[in-house]
Amino acid sequence: MLETYVKTRIAVESFVRRQAELATSSEYRWVWLVLIGILVVAAAVAWVYCRNAGYRGFTGDIQAVRGPWGIKIGVKLGCY
Repeated sequence: MLETYVKTRIAVESFVRRQAELATSSEYRWVWLVLIGILVVAAAVAWVYCRNAGYRGFTGDIQAVRGPWGIKIGVKLGCY
């Protein structure tokens, strides 16, 4: 009886611990999905821009263009 109780108790504690770890790891999963989505959309827009500008595609290089006093005023795309 005691052995069954101990095994059950360990199994329950293990289950609760796994569920807590799963909840913690998936808590911010939507943030990563949103960030990846933004990167995919930005790359697609850059590729379309490069194609429309007469280039064959987009190299993956995006740099900030700084204006007066170091203020970011735009982006420079790497087209090939």
